[in-house]
Amino acid sequence: MATSSTSFTMNELSAPYPDTSIIPSDSISGSDRTNGLLTDAKVKSIVDAHIKSGVLPAATAPVEVYDDKAKKFLVNAKKEYQFYNARYKFAVQQLISTIASGYNRAVSDTQTAIENYQVSATKLNVKLNDCIQVIKGISDNMTQVSAKMRADLDELNKTMEKNKERLAHQSKIIRSNQASSKINKEMMKYSEEKGRYTDNLLKMYSFLNIVALGLLVYIYRAAE
Repeated sequence: MATSSTSFTMNELSAPYPDTSIIPSDSISGSDRTNGLLTDAKVKSIVDAHIKSGVLPAATAPVEVYDDKAKKFLVNAKKEYQFYNARYKFAVQQLISTIASGYNRAVSDTQTAIENYQVSATKLNVKLNDCIQVIKGISDNMTQVSAKMRADLDELNKTMEKNKERLAHQSKIIRSNQASSKINKEMMKYSEEKGRYTDNLLKMYSFLNIVALGLLVYIYRAAE
Protein backbone atom coordinates (compact mmCIF):
# COMPACT_ATOMS: atom_id res chain seq x y z
CA MET A 1 0.00 0.00 0.00
CA ALA A 2 1.34 3.44 -0.99
CA THR A 3 2.11 5.83 1.81
CA SER A 4 -0.07 8.94 2.00
CA SER A 5 1.80 12.24 1.54
CA THR A 6 -0.67 13.93 3.91
CA SER A 7 -0.85 13.27 7.64
CA PHE A 8 -3.70 13.98 10.03
CA THR A 9 -4.06 14.22 13.79
CA MET A 10 -6.75 12.21 15.59
CA ASN A 11 -8.87 15.34 15.86
CA GLU A 12 -8.55 15.97 12.13
CA LEU A 13 -9.52 12.38 11.38
CA SER A 14 -12.76 12.78 13.34
CA ALA A 15 -13.56 16.30 12.10
CA PRO A 16 -16.69 16.64 9.92
CA TYR A 17 -16.59 18.02 6.38
CA PRO A 18 -16.30 21.83 6.81
CA ASP A 19 -18.56 22.82 3.88
CA THR A 20 -22.17 21.92 3.12
CA SER A 21 -22.35 18.13 3.24
CA ILE A 22 -24.35 15.93 0.87
CA ILE A 23 -24.92 13.58 3.82
CA PRO A 24 -27.40 14.80 6.48
CA SER A 25 -25.74 12.85 9.31
CA ASP A 26 -28.10 14.25 11.94
CA SER A 27 -31.10 12.66 10.25
CA ILE A 28 -29.61 9.17 9.78
CA SER A 29 -30.59 6.59 12.40
CA GLY A 30 -29.82 2.90 12.86
CA SER A 31 -33.04 1.91 11.12
CA ASP A 32 -31.84 3.74 7.99
CA ARG A 33 -29.05 1.21 7.51
CA THR A 34 -28.81 -2.44 6.54
CA ASN A 35 -25.46 -4.13 7.13
CA GLY A 36 -23.94 -0.69 7.64
CA LEU A 37 -25.17 0.69 4.32
CA LEU A 38 -27.96 3.21 3.79
CA THR A 39 -31.26 1.70 2.67
CA ASP A 40 -32.57 2.57 -0.79
CA ALA A 41 -35.49 4.41 0.83
CA LYS A 42 -33.11 6.58 2.86
CA VAL A 43 -30.95 7.39 -0.15
CA LYS A 44 -34.06 8.44 -2.08
CA SER A 45 -35.25 10.62 0.81
CA ILE A 46 -31.83 12.34 0.91
CA VAL A 47 -31.90 12.98 -2.84
CA ASP A 48 -35.50 14.27 -2.64
CA ALA A 49 -34.51 16.57 0.24
CA HIS A 50 -31.67 18.05 -1.85
CA ILE A 51 -34.11 18.66 -4.72
CA LYS A 52 -36.71 20.21 -2.39
CA SER A 53 -34.11 22.54 -0.83
CA GLY A 54 -33.01 23.71 -4.28
CA VAL A 55 -29.45 22.41 -3.94
CA LEU A 56 -30.21 19.87 -6.66
CA PRO A 57 -32.25 20.93 -9.72
CA ALA A 58 -35.81 19.69 -10.16
CA ALA A 59 -36.74 17.86 -13.36
CA THR A 60 -38.92 20.83 -14.36
CA ALA A 61 -36.05 23.34 -14.18
CA PRO A 62 -34.90 25.05 -17.41
CA VAL A 63 -32.06 23.21 -19.12
CA GLU A 64 -29.40 25.82 -18.33
CA VAL A 65 -30.46 25.98 -14.65
CA TYR A 66 -30.56 22.18 -14.37
CA ASP A 67 -27.11 21.84 -15.94
CA ASP A 68 -25.54 24.56 -13.76
CA LYS A 69 -26.93 23.24 -10.46
CA ALA A 70 -26.09 19.63 -11.32
CA LYS A 71 -22.46 20.51 -12.11
CA LYS A 72 -22.03 22.54 -8.91
CA PHE A 73 -23.52 19.77 -6.80
CA LEU A 74 -21.31 17.09 -8.31
CA VAL A 75 -18.18 19.24 -7.88
CA ASN A 76 -19.01 19.72 -4.18
CA ALA A 77 -19.83 16.02 -3.78
CA LYS A 78 -16.45 15.09 -5.26
CA LYS A 79 -14.67 17.48 -2.86
CA GLU A 80 -16.44 15.90 0.12
CA TYR A 81 -15.57 12.39 -1.07
CA GLN A 82 -11.90 13.37 -1.46
CA PHE A 83 -11.94 14.96 2.02
CA TYR A 84 -13.01 11.71 3.68
CA ASN A 85 -11.03 9.48 1.31
CA ALA A 86 -7.69 11.14 2.17
CA ARG A 87 -8.37 10.70 5.90
CA TYR A 88 -9.58 7.13 5.42
CA LYS A 89 -6.39 6.14 3.56
CA PHE A 90 -4.23 7.71 6.25
CA ALA A 91 -6.16 5.99 9.06
CA VAL A 92 -5.86 2.57 7.37
CA GLN A 93 -2.14 3.08 6.67
CA GLN A 94 -1.50 4.11 10.26
CA LEU A 95 -3.55 1.18 11.56
CA ILE A 96 -1.50 -1.31 9.53
CA SER A 97 1.78 0.40 10.44
CA THR A 98 0.95 0.52 14.16
CA ILE A 99 -0.11 -3.15 14.21
CA ALA A 100 3.11 -4.14 12.43
CA SER A 101 5.37 -2.12 14.73
CA GLY A 102 3.76 -3.43 17.91
CA TYR A 103 3.18 -7.02 16.72
CA ASN A 104 5.38 -8.62 19.40
CA ARG A 105 4.98 -5.91 22.01
CA ALA A 106 2.08 -5.56 24.41
CA VAL A 107 2.48 -1.83 24.93
CA SER A 108 -0.58 0.04 26.17
CA ASP A 109 0.15 3.12 24.05
CA THR A 110 0.45 0.96 20.94
CA GLN A 111 -2.81 -0.81 21.73
CA THR A 112 -4.58 2.51 22.28
CA ALA A 113 -3.26 3.83 18.97
CA ILE A 114 -4.47 0.68 17.20
CA GLU A 115 -7.94 1.06 18.70
CA ASN A 116 -8.09 4.79 17.84
CA TYR A 117 -7.07 4.26 14.21
CA GLN A 118 -9.46 1.33 13.93
CA VAL A 119 -12.38 3.48 15.17
CA SER A 120 -11.39 6.33 12.82
CA ALA A 121 -11.03 4.01 9.82
CA THR A 122 -14.43 2.42 10.54
CA LYS A 123 -16.22 5.78 10.80
CA LEU A 124 -14.52 7.15 7.69
CA ASN A 125 -15.39 3.97 5.80
CA VAL A 126 -19.06 4.61 6.63
CA LYS A 127 -18.75 8.25 5.48
CA LEU A 128 -17.24 7.17 2.16
CA ASN A 129 -19.93 4.56 1.59
CA ASP A 130 -22.62 7.16 2.38
CA CYS A 131 -21.05 9.56 -0.13
CA ILE A 132 -20.91 6.87 -2.80
CA GLN A 133 -24.53 5.82 -2.22
CA VAL A 134 -25.88 9.38 -2.27
CA ILE A 135 -23.87 10.28 -5.39
CA LYS A 136 -25.16 7.11 -7.10
CA GLY A 137 -28.71 7.99 -6.04
CA ILE A 138 -28.29 11.44 -7.57
CA SER A 139 -26.77 9.93 -10.72
CA ASP A 140 -29.74 7.52 -11.05
CA ASN A 141 -32.16 10.43 -10.59
CA MET A 142 -30.40 12.45 -13.29
CA THR A 143 -30.43 9.44 -15.61
CA GLN A 144 -34.20 9.14 -15.16
CA VAL A 145 -34.65 12.86 -15.81
CA SER A 146 -32.46 12.60 -18.92
CA ALA A 147 -34.51 9.66 -20.19
CA LYS A 148 -37.74 11.62 -19.66
CA MET A 149 -36.25 14.67 -21.38
CA ARG A 150 -35.21 12.52 -24.33
CA ALA A 151 -38.71 11.01 -24.53
CA ASP A 152 -40.29 14.48 -24.38
CA LEU A 153 -37.87 15.72 -27.02
CA ASP A 154 -38.66 12.76 -29.30
CA GLU A 155 -42.37 13.48 -28.91
CA LEU A 156 -41.79 17.16 -29.66
CA ASN A 157 -39.76 16.25 -32.74
CA LYS A 158 -42.60 14.02 -33.99
CA THR A 159 -45.10 16.83 -33.47
CA MET A 160 -42.83 19.32 -35.23
CA GLU A 161 -42.36 16.90 -38.12
CA LYS A 162 -46.14 16.60 -38.53
CA ASN A 163 -46.48 20.37 -38.40
CA LYS A 164 -43.69 20.70 -40.94
CA GLU A 165 -45.52 18.39 -43.36
CA ARG A 166 -48.79 20.25 -42.81
CA LEU A 167 -47.16 23.64 -43.34
CA ALA A 168 -45.37 22.38 -46.44
CA HIS A 169 -48.72 21.23 -47.83
CA GLN A 170 -50.30 24.59 -47.03
CA SER A 171 -47.34 26.40 -48.59
CA LYS A 172 -47.85 24.50 -51.86
CA ILE A 173 -51.50 25.52 -51.92
CA ILE A 174 -50.75 29.17 -51.17
CA ARG A 175 -47.93 29.36 -53.75
CA SER A 176 -49.79 27.57 -56.52
CA ASN A 177 -51.57 29.35 -59.39
CA GLN A 178 -54.79 27.68 -58.29
CA ALA A 179 -54.51 28.88 -54.72
CA SER A 180 -57.95 30.51 -54.67
CA SER A 181 -59.78 27.48 -56.00
CA LYS A 182 -57.93 25.08 -53.71
CA ILE A 183 -58.52 27.25 -50.66
CA ASN A 184 -62.20 27.56 -51.60
CA LYS A 185 -62.35 23.80 -51.94
CA GLU A 186 -60.78 23.36 -48.49
CA MET A 187 -63.20 25.94 -47.06
CA MET A 188 -66.16 24.10 -48.61
CA LYS A 189 -64.98 20.84 -47.05
CA TYR A 190 -64.67 22.59 -43.71
CA SER A 191 -68.15 24.13 -44.08
CA GLU A 192 -69.66 20.76 -44.96
CA GLU A 193 -68.02 19.10 -41.94
CA LYS A 194 -69.13 21.96 -39.72
CA GLY A 195 -72.68 21.68 -41.15
CA ARG A 196 -72.78 17.95 -40.41
CA TYR A 197 -71.54 18.61 -36.91
CA THR A 198 -74.18 21.30 -36.37
CA ASP A 199 -76.89 19.03 -37.78
CA ASN A 200 -75.86 16.27 -35.40
CA LEU A 201 -76.00 18.68 -32.50
CA LEU A 202 -79.50 19.80 -33.49
CA LYS A 203 -80.65 16.19 -33.73
CA MET A 204 -79.20 15.49 -30.29
CA TYR A 205 -80.90 18.55 -28.80
CA SER A 206 -84.20 17.54 -30.43
CA PHE A 207 -83.90 14.09 -28.95
CA LEU A 208 -83.20 15.53 -25.51
CA ASN A 209 -86.18 17.88 -25.84
CA ILE A 210 -88.46 14.96 -26.74
CA VAL A 211 -87.20 13.00 -23.73
CA ALA A 212 -87.72 16.02 -21.49
CA LEU A 213 -91.26 16.55 -22.85
CA GLY A 214 -92.05 12.88 -22.26
CA LEU A 215 -90.87 13.16 -18.67
CA LEU A 216 -93.05 16.24 -18.13
CA VAL A 217 -96.14 14.39 -19.47
CA TYR A 218 -95.35 11.41 -17.27
CA ILE A 219 -94.94 13.59 -14.18
CA TYR A 220 -98.17 15.49 -15.00
CA ARG A 221 -100.17 12.24 -15.36
CA ALA A 222 -98.64 10.79 -12.24
CA ALA A 223 -99.68 13.89 -10.32
CA GLU A 224 -103.29 13.47 -11.48
